[in-house]
Amino acid sequence: MLKNIKLGSLSPFSDGERIEDLSKVNFLYAPNGSGKTSISNLLKSNNNNIEWENDEILSTQIFNRDYLRKAFTSPEGEPGIFRLGEDVESIGEEIKLLEKNIYGLRKLIDGKNKAISDKEAEENQEKTNFKNYIWEASKDVPKIIKDNVTGFGRKELCHDKTVEALGRLKRASQPDDVISRTVESIDELAKKS
Repeated sequence: MLKNIKLGSLSPFSDGERIEDLSKVNFLYAPNGSGKTSISNLLKSNNNNIEWENDEILSTQIFNRDYLRKAFTSPEGEPGIFRLGEDVESIGEEIKLLEKNIYGLRKLIDGKNKAISDKEAEENQEKTNFKNYIWEASKDVPKIIKDNVTGFGRKELCHDKTVEALGRLKRASQPDDVISRTVESIDELAKKS
């Protein structure tokens, strides 16, 4: 615990002035310009002008205008919101770092979303190209098949029926000779029409 503070030649004190009989908690209050900040700065410096009981130097907490400036701050751009504490500067830096990380992650997400959007547009264009291809190819289908198979009258339905038929062929895992016989039978039907 503090015993005495030798004020020495601190402004506005005269040589030899001391503060004595200090207790575990001490409050200094006085008018402006009377030396409160000078005394608190002396306590912060923990030099030879401070006499501790049993020469045991203890931690000191000083609440002066310097402390208030440091500990009671307002983050930029947020009027009416204050942060309070001794480590407010390091917390402020940590917040800035986290905000920077968030910004970087948002840019990364935006880039990924754009890539997804580009791939979806590419996929839609491929689907449109495939539908157009099927529609054009359907014009070469013989009349007898067109008359006996539904789905050749509209582009969308023609596409859906073709994709469905291709799926059935793939699932059936038919040997190539079965598929080629099917194509030959379709060609024969076409010749008969």
